[in-house]
Amino acid sequence: HNTPKLPEGAAAELVRDWVYGKHCVITDKGEPMILNAFTDIEKDWPHAGWAEWNIMIGWCCGTMTALPLLKFGGEYRDFAVRFIDFLATHGNSPSGVKYSVYDGSAWMTPEHPEFHPGYNHCRFYSDFLYYLGKAIRYEKETYGVLHCIWEAEFDKGLHILMDLWEREKDFGMYWDVEGERIMLI
Repeated sequence: HNTPKLPEGAAAELVRDWVYGKHCVITDKGEPMILNAFTDIEKDWPHAGWAEWNIMIGWCCGTMTALPLLKFGGEYRDFAVRFIDFLATHGNSPSGVKYSVYDGSAWMTPEHPEFHPGYNHCRFYSDFLYYLGKAIRYEKETYGVLHCIWEAEFDKGLHILMDLWEREKDFGMYWDVEGERIMLI
């Protein structure tokens, strides 16, 4: 049976406290990171190595994880704003699409020793943009705050995707982001 043991609000607070307490960190370089679901926070991840310091812009982390923290307000919101600011201003590929994964020292470009072709999956950037748009709307409606950097990044992403659609009539599943424009793989 899948019977809830806690009211939804209480369960949400437990998840929030776990994510904020264990997965929200500031690196030695002062960068805010919400570590992804594969991070070895509890020291029981069986595959040590690259997964110990890793964020994703979407899919398992990124703006989709920051959005609920925004909604809890206070210190959670403050951290989420810093994190989204970081994502919006870092990790740009030559095409303008964000690189998908950051390990605390470098973005996972094709030259990175831990790069995997799966990092070219469109889901990372699509999630990043979708939840960035939701964060922009939430901040405007709730606090009357405009985040110009977020909005510029969101608009840029929409234009990149519209250009891809106009050229290919398809968004594809995997992208080459290393050129002036994204290309389907």
